[in-house]
Amino acid sequence: MQLSSQRLILEPLAIPHAEKLHQGLSDLALYKFVPNDPLSLDALAERYGRILCGNRGDNIALWRNWAVRLAGGEYIGIVETSVYPGDYAYLAYFMFAPHQRQGFAHEACAIVLAHVHQTYAVKRVVAEMDVRNAASWRLVESLGFMRTGIRLNADFFKGESSDEYHYELTF
Repeated sequence: MQLSSQRLILEPLAIPHAEKLHQGLSDLALYKFVPNDPLSLDALAERYGRILCGNRGDNIALWRNWAVRLAGGEYIGIVETSVYPGDYAYLAYFMFAPHQRQGFAHEACAIVLAHVHQTYAVKRVVAEMDVRNAASWRLVESLGFMRTGIRLNADFFKGESSDEYHYELTF
């Protein structure tokens, strides 16, 4: 289902979005605080194809993801959720560097949060991020998430150990 606000249009992620999003998702700076690296165009299209199969492979969670674009047409990021209907969802997001710090990530995530709560009756949403990613934890806090924990040594990537904040938003 397409979602929108005055400034943004969120399109359900589809294979053709790989080409439209690839350049923005290829920015290495976006991956400073996440263990993966940018995907090739083919790998990104393959990933989106798996997402379109309808589930994560565990037959419980639904992948509900959106390509975010300005109402004028330019693609500026993605918002991803793993939804466990009637229970909870995970939230993740990437906003391309030229469009950060303009309120777009907040706006897009708020639209998605309202949608998954209303459509799938989720009672809470979880977000996890590297503790060094201040922009990310400030974003979720501005959306009403509460920090509920920290996992030390959650991951090791790019030559460093990573601690992770756990946040939850309850409805």
